[in-house]
Amino acid sequence: MRFNCNKCHDHPFERWTQDNYYQLSAYFAQVGRAEDARYKGQRVGGTDVEGAQPLVEVISDATAGEITHVRTGQVSKALFPYSHKDLADAKAPRRTQVAKWITSKEKPALREELCQPPLAYMLGVGLIEPIDDIARATPRRIPSSSTNSRASFVKSNFDVRHMIKLICKSRTYQHSVASNRWNATNQINYSKAAVRRLPAEVLYDAIHRATGSVSRLPAWPQGRGRRSCSTAPWTLPAGSSTCSANRRVRALASASGSAASSSGRC
Repeated sequence: MRFNCNKCHDHPFERWTQDNYYQLSAYFAQVGRAEDARYKGQRVGGTDVEGAQPLVEVISDATAGEITHVRTGQVSKALFPYSHKDLADAKAPRRTQVAKWITSKEKPALREELCQPPLAYMLGVGLIEPIDDIARATPRRIPSSSTNSRASFVKSNFDVRHMIKLICKSRTYQHSVASNRWNATNQINYSKAAVRRLPAEVLYDAIHRATGSVSRLPAWPQGRGRRSCSTAPWTLPAGSSTCSANRRVRALASASGSAASSSGRC
């Protein structure tokens, strides 16, 4: 769901209020971020809007930190915009609490949030557009299909491979892009396959192959295809994962110092 419009005012079309925004933000106030000493001085990104950031950050649970409501000037109490039965212990770190709330099977929107990306990727257009706008006011292209896809996804215990297999075996996925006089103007009901753009990595490799050029990617051998660069060339501690080249990498550390991993925008 989108939860940014209500930063400055109550959402005009949904039930989310400005108070909801600051209450949810409070869960992220106690998150520590520090540059990993092993990658000191290495930066990634940097634009007129956002300055360059450390290549690797250690993310940990901070012991203090609060959010002040811009309208009231008061410290906002950490509260979820809605609750469900599957919540973490109230004494757990705030980062743990919000992670549990977001990923719980009891969270009503989770089923739709997780099954929309593979549907949109495989079919060229999602059952909801934009696919991240999981709002009551957002129309579902085919409500029954949306309901059935969610039910199947939950039954498979959120198995993405199961979801992709289900899509590929469907008649809808196997449609031709060719149209006829009955569906020539139909763009919303999946009566024909949608023409999809090539993913950036595939287009990059295709251009180099067609022109006979040799690709030169930072930190990779010359001629290495972009599609094969599924992991970054940087080595992280044991137990950590890596992200695609040229993407920001974050090493997450718990309060006890054990390492996990994540990435910005993976």
